[in-house]
Amino acid sequence: MSGSRDPDPELSTTRLETEVLTERADLEAMAEEWNDLLFQSAVCTVFLTWEWISAWLDAMRPDARLFVVAVRDDQGRLAAIGPFYRARCTLVRLLPYRCLRILGDAGAGSDYGNLIARKDIEADATSAVLSCLAKQGGSWDLIWLASMGPTIDAARGLEEAVKRHGFACRTRGVEFARIRLPSSFEEYLAGLPAKVRYQMRRGVERLEGQFGGLLATCRRREDLGTALEDLFTLHGSRWQERGGPGVFADPRMRSFYHALGQRMLARGWLRLDRALVGDRVVAAQVGFSFQGVFYELQRGFSPDFTNIPGGLGTALRSMVLRRCFSEGVRTYDFLGGFTEDKHRAGAERTGGCDMLIVRGSLPNRLLFLSNTWPTGRYLKFAGSRGTWSWKAR
Repeated sequence: MSGSRDPDPELSTTRLETEVLTERADLEAMAEEWNDLLFQSAVCTVFLTWEWISAWLDAMRPDARLFVVAVRDDQGRLAAIGPFYRARCTLVRLLPYRCLRILGDAGAGSDYGNLIARKDIEADATSAVLSCLAKQGGSWDLIWLASMGPTIDAARGLEEAVKRHGFACRTRGVEFARIRLPSSFEEYLAGLPAKVRYQMRRGVERLEGQFGGLLATCRRREDLGTALEDLFTLHGSRWQERGGPGVFADPRMRSFYHALGQRMLARGWLRLDRALVGDRVVAAQVGFSFQGVFYELQRGFSPDFTNIPGGLGTALRSMVLRRCFSEGVRTYDFLGGFTEDKHRAGAERTGGCDMLIVRGSLPNRLLFLSNTWPTGRYLKFAGSRGTWSWKAR
């Protein structure tokens, strides 16, 4: 048996049972329920879908040591998931710690990690996860939740619950960038600075009118491999100009996107777009349209195709944004980091946080004596080479 069922006596309003899953087969058995729960939660993002997490497990971390807390109500319905796996880290390469992390985080460029709980019993279900973790204290020292968002509200409730259960908790702010889309593309353009508005309009007009450019979206499984390879090539060319290899130099990342693309395409969430001029692919972008939000992940452009006002990136984004309105998308999400490029496109800055949770032993409390984080120079994950570099898009 991979886990143990444990009724939670601390909950007075709802009777819930918890179980810790440590085997992939047990996780797969819960696959059909996973997204149903996610859609009923307050943290419904593409990075917590079963498609993202299962692709990550297949391609990035098949050896992940699962530690998934499943909570069920008295009717057997899934009420919450603590989607964790176990990792090891060391402080100054000497003092070891056992850490719980969110499935699908390391190396994949995901944001918005969190516990998943049904909104109708969110407080009780979250408390059940934390109570289970308290009873499993011999299995972990730290919990690392990176890039919680898209706003700070996604973390506040959890932080309060964590402290009620006697764990120490520290947070630090992180920034995200999102566009709240108005009712039409023209209304969106009207709200931009005049120079940016001109570049977005003229860039698309030049690409489509003078060069006969088209936006081709991958719709068929048999086209997916070629479209992804075009993205990998163009993304690599863009980063080589900056003196770096780009994320797709890692074969695990390419394998992940192939696995992820198949799953997302089957669900209708994949938006793998290429700008074509004749038979030539001059730009490519991958993102996901999910629950009224478009998530922009990775882009690439041909470095020698420069005769476009505002650049190929601006023109491609304009074409994608134009389509977002026809699909009823309400939010265009740039994810982590608030850059000038995103600001010019009309993005607003939103604030989330990283959260570090520790159990109360003395060695664990040492982490709170100074500003020590898993992304810093002193506290390192085993095999963490490159783990935090994939945020650059």
